[in-house]
Amino acid sequence: MPGTSQAYLVAPTQIGRVAEVPALENNWKRFIERNVMSKFIAIHAVTDVAHWKSFDTERTTIFAPFATDLASYTDPNGGKTVAVSADIHDVPALQAYMQTPEAAAFMEKHGVIQPVTFLAA
Repeated sequence: MPGTSQAYLVAPTQIGRVAEVPALENNWKRFIERNVMSKFIAIHAVTDVAHWKSFDTERTTIFAPFATDLASYTDPNGGKTVAVSADIHDVPALQAYMQTPEAAAFMEKHGVIQPVTFLAA
């Protein structure tokens, strides 16, 4: 739901809220200034793992303008925690997209439960 999403970016030296929190801007700038592709991992819970997995191809298509080498992961013990990793080549565009109503609808359709934790290499 727009305005209520809470995600977290965990960087080697900083922890900050993502999505609609201005403090994150400095964390994103750090990755942009490196001028290299960054590996990100997003971890979150879902309402139904099989439902979420059924959208693997759609996730790849949606994130294609920003990322390559998407991979999805599920809990081998059957829990509802999942993850997506990707090489992000356009961090500013991804950041902007993740704050749109379209992204919120995409997450809702896929059964994403907030918060989403982002880990960055």
